[in-house]
Amino acid sequence: MVDLTRPTFELNPTFVLENGSKYTNDAYVHYNFTGIVDPGPSQSGIKGYYYAFSNNSGTSNGIFIDNNIGVIKITNTGWTRVYVWGVDWAGNIQDRVISASILVDVNPPEPGTIQLQSGLTYYNSSNVQVRWSGYTDENNPISRGIAGYYFSTSNNEGTTTGSISNGGIRAHFYNGANFADYKFSAYVSTINRNYGNGGPGGGCGNNQYSIIYNGSIFCPYSEVYTFKCGSDDGFRLYIDDIYRMGHWAVRAYAENSVSLYLERG
Repeated sequence: MVDLTRPTFELNPTFVLENGSKYTNDAYVHYNFTGIVDPGPSQSGIKGYYYAFSNNSGTSNGIFIDNNIGVIKITNTGWTRVYVWGVDWAGNIQDRVISASILVDVNPPEPGTIQLQSGLTYYNSSNVQVRWSGYTDENNPISRGIAGYYFSTSNNEGTTTGSISNGGIRAHFYNGANFADYKFSAYVSTINRNYGNGGPGGGCGNNQYSIIYNGSIFCPYSEVYTFKCGSDDGFRLYIDDIYRMGHWAVRAYAENSVSLYLERG
C-alpha cells in the first residue's frame, strides 16, 4: 500500500505538561497530548511521535516516542517550549505541530536565618513563636520567587515530618472549561471556593472557567481516608497522579466521595 498522506489533527487537539502546571523543579516532565490522527480508511496509522524542545540554550533534535502519554527529559533549565509531530507507519511526518511551554527551575532557594521565641534559650510552653528571614530565590535569572516554607522539629522523641507554612495550594486558572486558555497562577489557602455569579478574575469568565489545584496532604496514620468533592459543574480528583473520581459534565451542585487506604506521611 502506498501511503502519501501525512498525519493531521482532529478538532481541538490538546497538549498538557505536568498536569497543566506552568512550572516544575524536575527535568523529567510528564506529558499528555491528544488529537493527532492518520486520516482516511486506507492510511497506515500512527506509529509514534517526534518531539523537540527549544529554550535559551537552543533547539534540540527530534526524538521519537511511542506513546502520547509519558515522560520526557528536558536537558536545560528556563522557559522551554515542547513541540510534537505525528508519524505514520509509512514514514510520513506531520507538517503541523502541537506545542506547550513550561518553566524548568531546578535551583533551590538561598537559606536564611531562624529565631525561636525572640531568642530565648528556654521556654515553658509547647506553643513557640518562630521567626525567619533572608530566604531568597534570586540565585538565577529564571527564579519564580518564594512560594512558602517547610518546617520540621527534632528532639529526644524523634523528628517530625515537614509541614508547609506561609504557602498553600498552587492554583492554575484558565478561561473556558477545558484548560486551553491559561490566564494566571496563585497560591491559595483552600479549594473550598464559591465565586457565585462572578468568577476568579484575571481574564477568566464568570461561568466558563477551570482551575487546576496542585498540593500535598499529610496523613497522620496509615489507614483509610475518605475524600469528598462537591461541584457545580464538573471536577476530577487525582491522588499520586492516579485518577480517583470525578464528574466531568454540567450539573447542579452535588457531592461525590471515594475512600482510599493511604500510608502515613
